[in-house]
Amino acid sequence: MTVAVPAELEALRDDWSRLAEASGNLFLTWEYAAAWWRHFGAGREPVIGTVRRDGELVALVPLHRGGGAVRTLRFIAAGVADQVGVVSARSELPAAAAELQRLRSEVPHDLFLAERLGGAEKWPALLDAEPRVHEASPVLKLETTDWGEFLAARSRNFRSQAGKYERRLVRDHDLSYRLCSDAGDVDDYVDLVFDLHVRRWGKGATEFQSEPHRSFHREFAHAAFERGWLRIWIADLDGRPSAAWYGFRFGGTDWSYQSGRDPAYEAGSIGWVLTLHAIRESVQDGMRAYRFLLGQESYKTRFTIDDHGLDSFVIPRTARGHAGHFATRARGRLARWAGRG
Repeated sequence: MTVAVPAELEALRDDWSRLAEASGNLFLTWEYAAAWWRHFGAGREPVIGTVRRDGELVALVPLHRGGGAVRTLRFIAAGVADQVGVVSARSELPAAAAELQRLRSEVPHDLFLAERLGGAEKWPALLDAEPRVHEASPVLKLETTDWGEFLAARSRNFRSQAGKYERRLVRDHDLSYRLCSDAGDVDDYVDLVFDLHVRRWGKGATEFQSEPHRSFHREFAHAAFERGWLRIWIADLDGRPSAAWYGFRFGGTDWSYQSGRDPAYEAGSIGWVLTLHAIRESVQDGMRAYRFLLGQESYKTRFTIDDHGLDSFVIPRTARGHAGHFATRARGRLARWAGRG
């Protein structure tokens, strides 16, 4: 089921897009918010704050209010985006945070959930609250366009492994990589991502596989392709799709969102090989960074230790909100509320 994008979002599209570019955050784009609303916005009310300076819009605070027994106030795209927040340049964060505090004081709600705000943005001070959860979100800074130079800065063991697994696959199979480069192929590539993700993790194992998420990603992938953001890499072995890398290119950064692989090729480390290929392409194309996004899987730390992480806050406002907060603490459910699977 999809719902219409609210007029408030439609009216702000041009300014929203301009501010999202300034923020450098893919998940704050108008396209991401609009697709999220169509697939997850049923029963929710938009609460959009704005900050203007000399007549110019300099920040947006994109929230929504949900009904139910506990009325929650959350950022638009929470639960599907890896990092939400205000839509503005970093320099406007204090003004945007002041607008957020105004909305929190004036909009009736029981519980404010602020999941996965950027750890480098100092939200504990801006919200005057301590985060309930801190999660990893490693970033690999890229300072060269030469792959050999990139490898030379790594350990001898890393350099050895970076080459041997790909060479072994080339020796034993016909290995090739392909990037989704035609609008007519987007659905097929997205389907391959889901198919290989299910093969790796099992059917129903992650929320990413659920129908609302599938529908959302099919729509956003098309919008991202039109804007030049979409990056879907497929690794074929002997002509058979064997691994998928699903991500985006935005703000001089490659964003690694999801992946999948065929367990039949586990011994050949096809997932590792495709990740290396995606990073090699980032380096050679002159990207400033490669974001591994949510999670602290061990393979990520082999590349980088740069990580300001993500902070999530749960701030009750009413007795009902405190009861809801207590329930989430007792059941450990914040990860589920915030998670994308």
